[in-house]
Amino acid sequence: MKHTKKVDVAASAIRKLWENHGIKEPMRFLGFCLSLLPIPGISQAGLVLDRHLSDKGFEKEVENIWNAIKRTNENIATISPLEDAIAEVARTVNTDDELIQKTSDFLSRLANNQSEFRIITDENSLNEIINTLIEAENTLITTSNNSNTLLENVRVNSNKTSITTTNNSSTRIDKSIFSAPAGAVKVAKTSTKGHVEFLGNEVRLHGNSELNIFESGNISVYARNKPLPEDTIDFICPRCQHSHKLKLKEIITGQLLVCVNCRACTQTI
Repeated sequence: MKHTKKVDVAASAIRKLWENHGIKEPMRFLGFCLSLLPIPGISQAGLVLDRHLSDKGFEKEVENIWNAIKRTNENIATISPLEDAIAEVARTVNTDDELIQKTSDFLSRLANNQSEFRIITDENSLNEIINTLIEAENTLITTSNNSNTLLENVRVNSNKTSITTTNNSSTRIDKSIFSAPAGAVKVAKTSTKGHVEFLGNEVRLHGNSELNIFESGNISVYARNKPLPEDTIDFICPRCQHSHKLKLKEIITGQLLVCVNCRACTQTI
C-alpha cells in the first residue's frame, strides 16, 4: 500500500524508538501522532518521545489510548508493515469522536512539554510546510544557503517565533497565523530576509531584515481581545526597541523610516 511521505518518515522514527525501547504495540499510536507533524519536525519530535518513554506515567497514558483504539478496531494490532498500521490507526481515530478527543488532549499535553520547535532548510533545499499546526514555547525557522521555505496555511502557537533567512535564500509566508498569549499576527503573501521575530502582537525586524509584501498580501496584528486597525503592524526599532504603529502602505514603499525615539533609520522594502 502506498502512503504519504509523512507516514513513511513517522514509521522510520518509530523504528528508531523500537531500537531503544523494544517493539511495543502502543508505539503504532505514537507513529500516527508523528505523522500529523510537518516532515522536518518528525525526527525532532521522535527525540522528544524517546525521552518521554522513560516516564512510566507517559507510557501508561499511551497504553490506555492504544487499548481504546483496539476496542474500536479489534484487528489493529495484527496489521503490518508499520506504515499500514499507522494509516489504519489514522482511519480508526477519525471515525470515533472519543478517540479524536483523547488524541487531541494527548497532543496538547505533549506540546506543552516541548520547549522549542525547529525547522531548518539548508544547502539548496526546498521545504514546504502546509496545513500545519505547530505548538511549542519557541519556534525557530531557519533558511540558508540558496534554500527556500514556504509556510502556507500554518498556525504557530508560540511565545516567540524567530524566522532567519540568509545567504541568498527566501522564506515565503501565506495565509498563516503566529499566535502567542499577548495576541496574534496574520500574514499573507509575504517573504522575509534577515532575522524577523513574531511575538504575540509585535513584529520585530533585526538589523537589515526585510518584510516583502506582495500584491494583495497583508499583515494584520491583533492584541488580545482588541484588534488593531486593519493592515496595521507593530514595527520595533532594531536599535532602541521603540514600538511604532505603521500602516501597511508605509512598509512597502521603499522609504526610510526614522525612529521617533532614537532617530535611527530603517529602510523598508
